[in-house]
Amino acid sequence: MAYLTKTELKYLRNLPYARKGMIFKDEALTQYFKKYTWYNPTKNNINEKELNPQKKHNIDKILLFENAIIIPTSNVNYQETLTVYWQLYTNSIKLMDRAFSKKVQVPSGSQLQ
Repeated sequence: MAYLTKTELKYLRNLPYARKGMIFKDEALTQYFKKYTWYNPTKNNINEKELNPQKKHNIDKILLFENAIIIPTSNVNYQETLTVYWQLYTNSIKLMDRAFSKKVQVPSGSQLQ
């Protein structure tokens, strides 16, 4: 993802919604996905329950990175700033991954076993 543009990240983030038939308010998204034969826009909204947890997790990851991309100005060290954002991003992903991967301990003798 480090070599994708902000626009490409936006397309990638919206891909699961396009596959579910989302009618986008953003004309750029509509035009982009119209190029694909599988895109059949029929829904104004996609219920989050229609996306599996992995897709939701990936969308969140992409959004974090998408929002971390900045437009460089003359007084900003672009490489250094992106490095800091990348570190923040990877640290937050590690924390999320750890939280999702923790196994629930079921007490012995429980009816849930």
